[in-house]
Amino acid sequence: MPTFKSLSASQAMKTIEEMVEFSRHSLDSTLQASTRAASTSYHNAVANTEEKIDAASAKRDEMASLNKNALKAAMQSSTILFDGMQELTRGWVGAVQESAQQAVDHGKALRGAKSVAELTRMNQDYAKNKMGKVVNDSARLAEQSLTLAEQAAKPLTLHISETMIPQVNEQLSAILAEMTKQPH
Repeated sequence: MPTFKSLSASQAMKTIEEMVEFSRHSLDSTLQASTRAASTSYHNAVANTEEKIDAASAKRDEMASLNKNALKAAMQSSTILFDGMQELTRGWVGAVQESAQQAVDHGKALRGAKSVAELTRMNQDYAKNKMGKVVNDSARLAEQSLTLAEQAAKPLTLHISETMIPQVNEQLSAILAEMTKQPH
């Protein structure tokens, strides 16, 4: 097998393109397989846990019902978070693949440069565009992450505000009423 140094520029570019394509294919296959496996396992675990929670709740009192609702809210939140993280990961992998392809395309374009000045301009344009894309992708990812965090927190926040806060207020009111009773 020839060494990398003995390859011509076109052979080296072809080898790089083949490596990028192989890496892209491997990454796609791995991501798809792991996403399917993780998703199936996770959703089965959630369904199994919910079934066990439902079976046990028939034998519990009011506190068990409260715990059940808290666990369901937690499961809903974690499901939203898990699904959202999968989506964010797919977006990130797509951006990485796009970046790799752009680098290969840029390398090909550089071969057509007719002067050092043109080569320099092409590199400057590429760097400028790449930096803009990184900034935009980072801002988009941050926004999507914040939206995901808000969505994942909703079931828990709703459970706390509708169930737990009224019960705590009721208990505090009873304690205060007992404390403010006049001795006979």
